[in-house]
Amino acid sequence: MLDFGAALGEEGVTRRLAVGQLEQTASTDRRKALWLAALSQSVGSSSFQDPVILELGTCLGAGAVSLVLGAGGRCRYVGLEGSPDLAALTGQRLSKTAPQASVDLRVGPFRDTLPTLLSEEPHFDVVFLDGHHEGHILLEQWERLRPFVRPGGWVVVDDIRWSQDMQTAWNTLAHQPDVKAVDLFRMGALRSSGPGQGSSGGPSRVPSLLLA
Repeated sequence: MLDFGAALGEEGVTRRLAVGQLEQTASTDRRKALWLAALSQSVGSSSFQDPVILELGTCLGAGAVSLVLGAGGRCRYVGLEGSPDLAALTGQRLSKTAPQASVDLRVGPFRDTLPTLLSEEPHFDVVFLDGHHEGHILLEQWERLRPFVRPGGWVVVDDIRWSQDMQTAWNTLAHQPDVKAVDLFRMGALRSSGPGQGSSGGPSRVPSLLLA
């Protein structure tokens, strides 16, 4: 896999890992999968059109499958992934589990693929940010993406307690105007509530048994 993670440089670093090892250490587990599916289902059930889902960092495609199946299998899924090998695995997984979904996988570093995607003026119902674990990058991605998230849509941030830097960035986002935030411990979810709705005053917490 080609890794463009934090502090690895613009060219990325090639790593060799067993799929099983990556599944255990970096892929979406069952609790996260249930939340991703539920958040995706919530926008699909309130929309008159097929939802549009964006994921930054597809890994092995477990998160993609959860999001797409949560939307009922009928949606447009756009995945940005730095590693060609991981993007290929994600595509194979989606083609088997959700053949009715429209899948658009774009390979390359986010600094290239994200501006190109946004230049097409898309609109998203769910965005899952799981590809770059640095606080300032998270804040930059939020500023870029927020205008393209439909009112009532979700922006899900993975690994919000990865580091103090990530947690500080998450706390900043959770207090943004016109946003409702839910703290799921490892993940955080931000819902655009529309102009003039005010801030949530900080994230809400779910019961500990339900934490992702």
